[in-house]
Amino acid sequence: MFNLIFDKRGVSSINIILVFLAVLLIGASSYAVVLFGNLLELEVIYKGITVNEIDVSGMSKDELRQLLIKNEKEVLEQKTITVKYNDQIRVIKYTDVGISVNIDETVDQVWSIGRTGTKKDRVFEIISAYLNQKKFYTRATYDELAVEQIITQIYDDIFVERIDNSYDITDTEIILKAGTDGKELNRTKLADQIYDSLDKLESAEYKAEISVYPRKNIDAATIFSSVYVKEEPATFKVENNEVLIVPEKPGKTVDKAILEQSVKEMGMKENIIIPLSIQNVIPDVKSQDIQSKIYKDVLDRRLTVYSEYDQNTINRGHNIRLVAQNINGKVLAPGDVFSFNDVVGERSAARGFKAAHVYISGRIEDDYGGGICQVSSLLYNVALYAGMEIVERLNHQFTVSYVDLGTDATVAWGAVDFKFRNNTTYPIKVEAIIKDKAVEIVFRGTNEHPGRTITVETKVEKEYPFNVVEEKVNTLQPGQVVVKQNGMTGYYVTAKRIFKQGDNVQVETLSPSWYSKLDKIIQKGIERETQSAS
Repeated sequence: MFNLIFDKRGVSSINIILVFLAVLLIGASSYAVVLFGNLLELEVIYKGITVNEIDVSGMSKDELRQLLIKNEKEVLEQKTITVKYNDQIRVIKYTDVGISVNIDETVDQVWSIGRTGTKKDRVFEIISAYLNQKKFYTRATYDELAVEQIITQIYDDIFVERIDNSYDITDTEIILKAGTDGKELNRTKLADQIYDSLDKLESAEYKAEISVYPRKNIDAATIFSSVYVKEEPATFKVENNEVLIVPEKPGKTVDKAILEQSVKEMGMKENIIIPLSIQNVIPDVKSQDIQSKIYKDVLDRRLTVYSEYDQNTINRGHNIRLVAQNINGKVLAPGDVFSFNDVVGERSAARGFKAAHVYISGRIEDDYGGGICQVSSLLYNVALYAGMEIVERLNHQFTVSYVDLGTDATVAWGAVDFKFRNNTTYPIKVEAIIKDKAVEIVFRGTNEHPGRTITVETKVEKEYPFNVVEEKVNTLQPGQVVVKQNGMTGYYVTAKRIFKQGDNVQVETLSPSWYSKLDKIIQKGIERETQSAS
């Protein structure tokens, strides 16, 4: 009888016999069944059958059961699944998940090989098991809820909610708060690994796969711009001819280098708090500084006098005083331009002006506002010596007696103006003080050039002598002489303004002056012819 239970003599000869037997069975299956009839009655496991990779051929059914029970006990007592994560090691015992093995089911499946079906089927199954190695594995059952609870515990141990870095700003400090990177277990992968090991009843060691979600860092530049407030020095503005002081505003800042370093540190560390102090920045210029400089200096002051001895000069004096009232108290902000015509306005009877001598088209005539050029000329001189920028100035057609040649300034409503600009960084107030037959003009401001001197030099470049024109009239006694019009010499005059500050000297060329000559006119009475006696 061929050994299809177990073979202690040699495998190669059995293989040859089995191959031969297989051919024989195909041709004479009925004879083969009779020949192997006793084999089918054996109470042992046939050759070629393994359970959990263990050769169980030749064992009785009970022996197989005892083997599996013994192995199950070893599995339950010895085999574990180890999961490593972070700095922890979690050991899962098979008993922790209520594992059990389908021993009876497996024994029945193994024992059924070669024992079900027709005799021919049984023989073929026995031979097939031998030739093809029939493998069986016990199947473990376990409490999946217990497994999921263990995985959840590991998940919870690992899980870290992502908290982005943040900051708070108070009145006195910036509080930098370092958050945490998010961490999460790849739950699906770990579950597959554990279930696979449990199904195979294997010990295993796994390193948990952890996904890291980096936290967002904060931006130092954004924080700085949220904190930084530039200090505003006290300043002033001119409204409605009044100087209003705008108080200073403190600024705020933080050390930019320390802020940037702290933000960088927060990107590398977790769960730390870094406080940074906010510094108040006090402006250099305060309200009291501005107040102490407003109108603290007299930039220049000059006086002009006038006479009142006839109607013309009385009217001139009236006009001079009226103009002084109009310009008194005028305040100029830095950069403002003083316009004589804009400040004084139209010279008319309706506005209180009186007629007096003026130069018009080469003649001396009466017009409203006569005499006011004495004030505009005084303004010009004060502006020169106060260091103001002269914007517009024109000399008279003929010379005047109240200022030096080349230092007068004529005005005419709608035609000729006198203008100067406040070229300092502080306001200037024009004061016109009316005295007894005199007007004093004072520029009050802030002297930004202490120790500087200003002089004005004029030079007569050319003279134009007047002619004497004789007119004979019959309205005078013969030989009588009357001066109808006094003559005035014409001049071309240049001028310059000299600024001297220590050794530093600057010379500014001023506008030249062209004065026309005015011929002298003499009237003589005509000599009458004497009639001889007849």
